[in-house]
Amino acid sequence: YDTFDLNFRKHMHEDWMVFYDADDLSQVLVSNAKSRDGRLVEEIGTMEFILQEKYIQPMALYDQEKGDAQQRQLVYDYNSRMNNEIILRGTQQREVLEDLFENHPRLDTLKKLMIPDSLGQHKDQKSAERLEKATKRIAAKQEKREKVLEESNWQEAQTNYLKEKVNLNKYTNL
Repeated sequence: YDTFDLNFRKHMHEDWMVFYDADDLSQVLVSNAKSRDGRLVEEIGTMEFILQEKYIQPMALYDQEKGDAQQRQLVYDYNSRMNNEIILRGTQQREVLEDLFENHPRLDTLKKLMIPDSLGQHKDQKSAERLEKATKRIAAKQEKREKVLEESNWQEAQTNYLKEKVNLNKYTNL
């Protein structure tokens, strides 16, 4: 069972008591309640929602019928409303936090840790800088090793060349 009522999602943390008609299970009434260990303690009854039986959408185009497109459109519309609601809520929360941080400069460090960038990231920026520095250090060490190796190869090549060209036995009387 599900509903397209945005207010029901705001109260998902509540425990619910379900009322239903055994002859018509296409919809149920839920009322908030108190429970302990999954068992009903008492009905509070300050909030009530009617939930519809969840519509099972066929996966294959061949299996779809006339009402399927309408049900799909209901889901798309609900998701669009939900996205707008989430964006609005985020904007309101950002405004409250910005006022708080402006009035309390001591929270500046906390601000850096709590409020991410537009992509929801904040630590990745620090990691990127750190990784860039580490990459440069590694590249510099690797270049230095290559130069040392190249110089030692050149010295070895010079020594071998001289050994092949000059016969020292010719100059010594042994």
